[in-house]
Amino acid sequence: MDREAAAALAKAIASTCVRNTFLEDLHAGTAPSTKAGDYSDVKVTSPYGDIPWERLSRISDEEMKKLMKEIVDNLFTVLTCLGDGAFMAELLRRGTQYTSEWDEPNERPELVITPEEMDFLFASLKELKNGCDLSDEDVRAEMRRLLVEKRKPKRRRGR
Repeated sequence: MDREAAAALAKAIASTCVRNTFLEDLHAGTAPSTKAGDYSDVKVTSPYGDIPWERLSRISDEEMKKLMKEIVDNLFTVLTCLGDGAFMAELLRRGTQYTSEWDEPNERPELVITPEEMDFLFASLKELKNGCDLSDEDVRAEMRRLLVEKRKPKRRRGR
């Protein structure tokens, strides 16, 4: 599948199978505001005391179970209909309507990783973090780079 078609399909599936679910109910309501900018000044008051925003769970186990069940059922439906041209055309049509303003997707090579690649990454990251002050995002970016580099075909030397 070419990248443009894959991007359109990814967005259509995301909007149909994830966005338009119970997630919308969880997203509804009033979002807190913060003067500090990092929510360190936001807390939730419960009968048992205050909970700082950064320690607050924003979804209960029951809500997570309900959400994941709905997403899995939606994904199952889409996957069982991949061969139905009319279904796929409608999925893409509706998905395009909802996602026209979304960012383009990026590949996540870390989603498909072998045990050997995992060992390679851990060894590489030990060296990388040794004595360095790196953010989690920097580490993730370096993991992606290392994984892509490791997966490149090796060039053979002349015969």
